[in-house]
Amino acid sequence: MPALNFKKRFAQDVESGKKHQAIIRLRKIPIEQGDRLFLFASMRRIECRKLGEFDCSLALSFEITLEERAYCNGYILTCAQLSSIANKDGFRTSQEFIDFLKGTYGLPFVGQLIKWENE
Repeated sequence: MPALNFKKRFAQDVESGKKHQAIIRLRKIPIEQGDRLFLFASMRRIECRKLGEFDCSLALSFEITLEERAYCNGYILTCAQLSSIANKDGFRTSQEFIDFLKGTYGLPFVGQLIKWENE
């Protein structure tokens, strides 16, 4: 039962159901389709709050290389595909999305694209 922590800038969209996917760093035990996800904002802080509880509907590998090429499940993404993922994840552009991952985690980024359905 994995817990996902969201930054304040994403919390409202998660809670309202507008955002129903996340790109996360790869964990020791990767998230799998069907896992029960517990979504929080500001974990390990006094203002921590639960945003929801959902079943994982999709879990795919996701990578961004040093050259800023994006791969999902081993396939290189087109600019349009990456832009769509970035928009659904709460970013205006794919470059804003890449810059966020680069600044937060560094490149290369190895993680997962996790989706859940609002109940």
